[in-house]
Amino acid sequence: SNIKSSERRGLVDTSLPLFGFPKERISLETQYELFPKATKCTSYKTTTSSGYIYTDSECTPTWFESEESSIVPSLYTLWKCPYLLPIVLSHEGVIEILLQGYKYLNLPGTILPFDERCKKNTIVAIADYKDPLVPIAVGRCLMDLSVVKERGSGVAVQLSLIHISEPTRLDVI
Repeated sequence: SNIKSSERRGLVDTSLPLFGFPKERISLETQYELFPKATKCTSYKTTTSSGYIYTDSECTPTWFESEESSIVPSLYTLWKCPYLLPIVLSHEGVIEILLQGYKYLNLPGTILPFDERCKKNTIVAIADYKDPLVPIAVGRCLMDLSVVKERGSGVAVQLSLIHISEPTRLDVI
């Protein structure tokens, strides 16, 4: 069902600072791109998690909120506003493996340098270095990438959401 405009404004007020953007620095037009006027909310429950999915008027997922984590933008939102999250770049071969359902992006599969916002437990977007403004996945940093100056070993990112080939399908992993 549609959320009230006051609830939508509350989402804007609480979510933008989570990603380092004070509401005052974001134009009203961009706020409506992030949280459309006709934002709908649906609850979900699986055997492993539960929470809410926010959609636009055409039922395209825009945000996810689970009981285990804070609100997370969908890939559709990131395609409109790719600057919202720090982006971890990778290679096409690694991207293909991630799209097959692998849940971890290891440090050797990433491309330096890393955004200074890529701290441990930060939500990040993952993209192919050939198309860096088109994220293919959203994940959580398992280590502080902002201090990494050369690739070594270790798991850099655990994927929490991934977009799988079909344009209307988002899988919660």
